[in-house]
Amino acid sequence: MTTARSETALRSLAGQALGAYRVLSVLGEGGMGQVYLAEHEVIGRKAAIKVLSEEVAGYPEVVSRFFTEARAANEIRHPNIVEVTDFGTTGGLPYIVMEYLEGETLGDRLARAGMLAEPAALTIAAQVASALTAAHERGLVHRDLKPANIFLLGHPDYPDFVKVLDFGIAKLLGEGGAAHHTQVGALLGTPAYMSPEQCMGDLSLDHRSDIYSLGVVLYQMLTGRTPFDGTLGRLVLGHTQETPAPPETVNPRISAAASALVMRALEKSPARRFPGMREMRAALTVAPNSPRRDPAPSTPAREPATVFERGTAVIPAVPAVAAAPTPTTSGATVAAHGAITGTSATFANRLAEIMRARVEAEALELPGLSRIAARCLDLAAGAGFSFGGMAALLAQEPRLAAHVAECAARETAPGRVIARGIEGAVARLGAEGVRIAVIEAAVKPALVGLAPRIEDTYRRPWARALAVAHVARVLARGRLGPDGAGDAYAAGLVRDAGRPLLAAFVVDIERQVVGLKNRRLLSEDGLVACVEAMQARVAATLARRLGLAEPIAAAVEKSHGHDAQAGASLARVLALSAALAARAGFSLRLTETIAAASAIERGCAIVGIDARAADAATTGLHELVKRRS
Repeated sequence: MTTARSETALRSLAGQALGAYRVLSVLGEGGMGQVYLAEHEVIGRKAAIKVLSEEVAGYPEVVSRFFTEARAANEIRHPNIVEVTDFGTTGGLPYIVMEYLEGETLGDRLARAGMLAEPAALTIAAQVASALTAAHERGLVHRDLKPANIFLLGHPDYPDFVKVLDFGIAKLLGEGGAAHHTQVGALLGTPAYMSPEQCMGDLSLDHRSDIYSLGVVLYQMLTGRTPFDGTLGRLVLGHTQETPAPPETVNPRISAAASALVMRALEKSPARRFPGMREMRAALTVAPNSPRRDPAPSTPAREPATVFERGTAVIPAVPAVAAAPTPTTSGATVAAHGAITGTSATFANRLAEIMRARVEAEALELPGLSRIAARCLDLAAGAGFSFGGMAALLAQEPRLAAHVAECAARETAPGRVIARGIEGAVARLGAEGVRIAVIEAAVKPALVGLAPRIEDTYRRPWARALAVAHVARVLARGRLGPDGAGDAYAAGLVRDAGRPLLAAFVVDIERQVVGLKNRRLLSEDGLVACVEAMQARVAATLARRLGLAEPIAAAVEKSHGHDAQAGASLARVLALSAALAARAGFSLRLTETIAAASAIERGCAIVGIDARAADAATTGLHELVKRRS
């Protein structure tokens, strides 16, 4: 219920001018102030204006934080964060002007629907994670993430496009004058969504507090309830002392991967959560491809073949390639691999034979294109390409359309208006940009959120792919013809993908054996030895599966070999790009970084560029990879 004082304030601002805007009506009221619908008096553009209440405006530190964080949020300029366009003071009341959004909050959606289907919930959470990744990288922690602060735009081309609202109690990290200190003991946030450290009034909380809060929001989207409820004291006790029921036990239709993701975000110790919002977002983009649970199968199902799933890549349990597999009493899954119960060397040799047979028969399942994605590539390469036709095609696959829109937003220069609608995004990217976006969308799920055993061996494969692709595009301009830069980028994305994909295959077999024998059969060197023999062939096969032309696929494979012939062929450009990316810190293994200097010197001589041009190709590489990860 509003007080008489606040009701007077609401009435007094209606019809008044705030800067270039005139207040039309009240949109809502929160703990810190009121939000009004306003209209620009010259151009007629609508805006939402948040005004601090008289009670809050009397505290200079709160007002200072209000403006400082408004500036910080605006500097992020992320498509999933509400845009702040102006701020000022009227009659002693501070205000900020924000873009006017049409749609509903996630809180309104949940109040109406109860819970969301898993794909919709994960898509919304991934967009929130994308916004907060950008905020965290600029030292800004939200601290009040909840469904009421997540807005879902009602746009026909962007279903449930997210805007994160209200950084009103955000915390600016780091040293210097931008930092504001919360009074000791002050409990800021919404108790049902607060992290354990927030409940305890920890002044040193960091970005991992937002990870916990997003975990609570995702839990609610998937189950229809928050992990804990009740009085303030009951909520604090739950967040700090109790383990919530896993989401999959509340809603049996939730996949095991999504449930595990939520439980990791809800770890009591910040160190046990995702290390950053970027890693949580990567997991969110992979989880939608995990198999759903059937809560009540009508008949007992036979034991399925073991699979290792990475995005759209499903690698079934490996069949025997020997004529007579060694008998085993350990179960059908292990028997299918033949004689793998001996020494580590025996297992490695046997595994290498299995891998070679699979790869040479092209029987290894790899990431591929959906029907719509394949049609998009055909349209982008054809003479009949049109913005409207491509937009209509993308609209049939919302996740792909959202990725294209995100790519268009990343390509928008500061100060330019973000493209509106999917057709605007297509127009911003052009045919070549859409082609690259579609290939990225197919490859990325296979290279993020990998099992720890793989990540320990091959570091950050998606970041590596982006780095090699960008450097290859820069080097190819002017050297490989008018279409060479786009082909080089696409080839760079897949050049090293064979390593983590084959490692997933190997680790799945090892996991099956370890599950029965309780030991690891392959050392890290053994795993690498198995993978390296066939990884170039797998990368080339992946290129073909993604619709890349045969010369591009062949260049991907040749780029891993030794070629001393002078000339700027695509294979030689890719080899040099991989070495330059490794020198810049984007290597899958330390040995690549160590060997980078000699490889760059040799590669520059072969391709025909000098050291200055090579250095220029990696300028700004870290920032670019961050934006596209």
